[in-house]
Amino acid sequence: MDLFDRVALWGRSFHMVTNPKSKNGEFALNDVLDLFSGYEIVKISPKYLGIPLSEICQHELNSDPLIDSIERINHIGPVTINNDSFNVTFTAPSGDYAKAVVYSFDSKGNPGAYIPLVVRLK
Repeated sequence: MDLFDRVALWGRSFHMVTNPKSKNGEFALNDVLDLFSGYEIVKISPKYLGIPLSEICQHELNSDPLIDSIERINHIGPVTINNDSFNVTFTAPSGDYAKAVVYSFDSKGNPGAYIPLVVRLK
């Protein structure tokens, strides 16, 4: 990703993605993983309540950065991935690149982690 791509993505606004299965904005874990299977993750910086996950949770890294981030969220505490719902937002692409954010919510609807990403079409 060169300087032009970074500048072009900087001013883009995010739009909520609709889940094709449920026809609303809520995603289950498998739906999120299916959505991102068509993208290469260029940059990922997961946070839980605004704190980078690397400062909260130390565990073995997985080969897939999105799965690794979700596993880290699962090890933190009140967030349980099986009961979570997720929302996903994307920017319009700039060339091959786009920004995305995955937001997690617990079973009561309280916000938990969010995972900002820069992705590239495979």
